[in-house]
Amino acid sequence: MAACVLLARRFGVTEPVLLVLSGIAGSGLLGFAVFWAYLAGSEFGRAFAVAVNLACAVVVTDACRSGFARWRELAEFAPVTALYAAASLFYLALGYLYGGIGRGQVAGTRFLPSLPGDNFIPMLFAEQLESRHRPLPHFIMSDFQSSDRPPLQTGYELLQDALLGHQHGAYLHPQVIGTLVQGLWIFGLWALLRAACRARWAVPLCISAVLFSGFAMVNSFFVWPKLVAAGGTLAAFAVLFLPQLRAARGRRVAGALTGAAIGCSLLAHPGTAFAVIPALATLTALRRLPRPRFLLAGAGGLAVSYLPWMLYQRFYQPPANALLELQLANSPLPVPGESTGQAIVDAYRRLGLEKTLAYKRTNFASPFQHELDYLRNAAYLVAHAFSTPSHALTAHAQDAIVWQFFFVGPTLGLVGLGLVILVVRGARGQVLRVRAGQLRRRGSAAPARRGPLEVEQALLITLVAMYVVWCLIMFGATASTVIHQGSYVIEVLAFALGVLGWWSLSPRLAATVVGVSAAFTLYLYLRYTPFTVGPGTYFRGPVSASVAAVLALACVACLACLWWVGTQPQPGPFDAGTVRPNVPGADTAIETVIPRQPAGGAKVARAGSRG
Repeated sequence: MAACVLLARRFGVTEPVLLVLSGIAGSGLLGFAVFWAYLAGSEFGRAFAVAVNLACAVVVTDACRSGFARWRELAEFAPVTALYAAASLFYLALGYLYGGIGRGQVAGTRFLPSLPGDNFIPMLFAEQLESRHRPLPHFIMSDFQSSDRPPLQTGYELLQDALLGHQHGAYLHPQVIGTLVQGLWIFGLWALLRAACRARWAVPLCISAVLFSGFAMVNSFFVWPKLVAAGGTLAAFAVLFLPQLRAARGRRVAGALTGAAIGCSLLAHPGTAFAVIPALATLTALRRLPRPRFLLAGAGGLAVSYLPWMLYQRFYQPPANALLELQLANSPLPVPGESTGQAIVDAYRRLGLEKTLAYKRTNFASPFQHELDYLRNAAYLVAHAFSTPSHALTAHAQDAIVWQFFFVGPTLGLVGLGLVILVVRGARGQVLRVRAGQLRRRGSAAPARRGPLEVEQALLITLVAMYVVWCLIMFGATASTVIHQGSYVIEVLAFALGVLGWWSLSPRLAATVVGVSAAFTLYLYLRYTPFTVGPGTYFRGPVSASVAAVLALACVACLACLWWVGTQPQPGPFDAGTVRPNVPGADTAIETVIPRQPAGGAKVARAGSRG
């Protein structure tokens, strides 16, 4: 990823958001290219992966010349990169706190009693590609083909296996690589918030709300390929939504990087479609779609990254529809000779209108199940925090952990109430704008133009659109709207917007809510997980003292890096890629900009345009 960012910087890309996109999309495409090389032959794939690693090493080493001049150009990435490393160490130390290093079954039982074996899929797929058998075996796990599962995490593993080696069945290396790639959401969220020019301390606060959540702890150690998709999608949202990057939305290179990042996110997890499609619909409704040349370049980047995988699904291991039909038609196994569209139609025809409506009502309600129960359990656990462990306390804690894993409302907790604050303040702001416009129209013949939506409001509308599309598309029953059957962009974005909602009331209140939530979650997962310890489990001993020391060190490092992120000066209104409005022929930012008044008190007209 560092080599991709350095190359992009050398070729003239300077905006931090585009550099993040370059790193995520570039590393993803390299991993995907290694996947194809291994598919052609294991020996050729290994040689190609070694060549890619050597080329990246040359780029990184070359940047060290002239007194590390090129690295100094990327100094603003130092805090978030250090945070990324510290967070990865934190998740690994927390996961291995009770030992079991190198055993894959530990990840499936560390925080919950019996998660499925999906965290093995990238490793099993990589082992198939590293073998000399071609064509690949038809099934990778259970009734799923390799074409049913996303390949990006496998590509990352293959890229590193060529250098570090991989012993068949050994899990430590896939675990470390998996945790590292899941953490790319940190770069995506940092790029989105920093480019939005929000208060600088709001950025680390939003990141810490996700970092210390049960959602991130579980999904960063149980490395099924889901959270990895969030990083590229969030960075793409920064380009698509932020008024500060309107000038970038007129450039082909920005479009190509955005499309490639979205394509890599789809390669990481196809549930990304639940986030991207509503986002594009929201941009269309708000009349904020980028220029045609940006869209064409974005379509090209998307095609380059995702079209080869579609060809793999279509011609190498068809029909690649088992997972799709399971979620959209509640079909456990595809029917041979029947298309996915026909399977969906037949499933709804058998269900009938009344049950279909009941299923959709359940889908809309499911993400918020047990929210009040979770808050009651949390209050009970806090009230008895210093009591001797008992069966009642353990039951309350285990219920809270299970609810956090399955349902959006409990995993957001108190932070989620900030979304309600954003909705109320947004509605109040729109009412005030309408009233102000009515007053202006009464006093002037010229109609008043409605001001643009704030970034938070536009992203909140997008979040609601994601939720609606997700609930309508999922079939229902067993294929319902629990967290792991959707896009993880929803949860990460909801955490960030929830913190910003609290921040709009009071920064200190926001810091208190995030601090209390993080402290409670750490207490919950340190004291009450794993659910069972002793004979017959993978956790037969007490806490490992050495791993506990590493965990404490990593936690302190995370806090220090978050503080470092907060001390970074925020970019000015035109530092993130906009064009200064008073230059002839230049595009102006979406939001109204009032230049500094010149000496003598002369009035300066406002410059602004719709995005």
